[in-house]
Amino acid sequence: MKNYISFLTFALAVSYLLGCEESNPTNNGATNELIPLKLGNSWVNIVSVYDSNMEVTRTSVDSLWASGDTTLNGEKYFMISIKSRDSGGILYLQHDVYLARNTLLGYEQLRGGFITASYRYPVMYGDSMVISREERVTVPAGTYNCIVYKFVGGETFVDSTYQTVYGKRYICPNIGIVKEEFSFPRSNYGYSSVLSRATRN
Repeated sequence: MKNYISFLTFALAVSYLLGCEESNPTNNGATNELIPLKLGNSWVNIVSVYDSNMEVTRTSVDSLWASGDTTLNGEKYFMISIKSRDSGGILYLQHDVYLARNTLLGYEQLRGGFITASYRYPVMYGDSMVISREERVTVPAGTYNCIVYKFVGGETFVDSTYQTVYGKRYICPNIGIVKEEFSFPRSNYGYSSVLSRATRN
């Protein structure tokens, strides 16, 4: 009986530690939102650009934050702004990049009035955009259980020509985009982004 109680106490302790480990949240709390959108929420990412030999040609630190909100066709959207600094810390890009909102069916991004990303959440079985319903991913910000969505983007100007971009987004509900991998097959060019810090209000 004593051994059984000891084993039960150990099992409950392990279960508690695993369930509360801050660096491994499944959802980091109950939520109906894929990406937590609230004024002041921010994400800092380390971005690496690769050439055709998979050699890193440039790194930068991208800071994104919900800088404002607006109403479009009767729906509330958040403005996501970005600052990019190169490896030397020099600011080389700062602008509003897209609008975003959570919907009853998931999450969407708009740029120039067009939907540039749309992800169903909660994930439905058979969703053709979902590569994995739960994948454990470790990045500088911690370890997270993510939904992996595939991404096919519109024509982007790369290497003096317009190309389609293909990629994967690893998203942890109530945290945000934890990791991204994009490639332009026609030029063997690509980049990756990993989360180094997330701040939520």
